[in-house]
Amino acid sequence: MSDQPTVLIVDDEPQMRMVLSFSLETYGFTCLAAASAEEAMIILRDENVDVVLADVMLPGHSGLELCERIKNEFGMPVILLTAKGEPRDRLEGLELGAADYIAKPFHPKEVVLRLNKVLRVS
Repeated sequence: MSDQPTVLIVDDEPQMRMVLSFSLETYGFTCLAAASAEEAMIILRDENVDVVLADVMLPGHSGLELCERIKNEFGMPVILLTAKGEPRDRLEGLELGAADYIAKPFHPKEVVLRLNKVLRVS
């Protein structure tokens, strides 16, 4: 891992990708962005990514499916972002191999702290 970890942000909302990218770059992360699980898989094959932030509700394949696929194919940590904050939703994400789960709305600093924690243990 380089001095600046690379985060792949996967969210179908352009505003969310922009806000997260801006916030994370302010804290020293390099950011890549994808609007779908399919686009994320292409980026993961072509780029060196340290951690993935993925929304659960994506068009096509869900963030949960993407998480499972990333864990199986790449083995890198995935943090799920979602408006679905019910305990059963969090448990499903964690059971599929997510390193962490952040419910929306969230403070950008929370995302940074959780990314740093996940990157230290991975």
